[in-house]
Amino acid sequence: MARLSWGKKGGTNASSKAHAPNAMDDYAKANALLSDSVLNYKTVISFGSVNTDFLVGRFENYLRVVSEKKITNSHKAGILFGYA
Repeated sequence: MARLSWGKKGGTNASSKAHAPNAMDDYAKANALLSDSVLNYKTVISFGSVNTDFLVGRFENYLRVVSEKKITNSHKAGILFGYA
């Protein structure tokens, strides 16, 4: 299902490896799910609203995980910069 694999191929970037690789994996999963759904929209719609709701839920779940990680990291950074 995953057509796009961000950060898996190509040049190596030290800064991308230093920052939360799991967050990029979740972005890549969400992006791959969305691109597959858009490319195959007739097939997705033909399965009915239950399948569509399931795909939307998975997409929201991928993005929710990423946003929770970002919120946690921003709170940590705020506390650390507050003490500096």
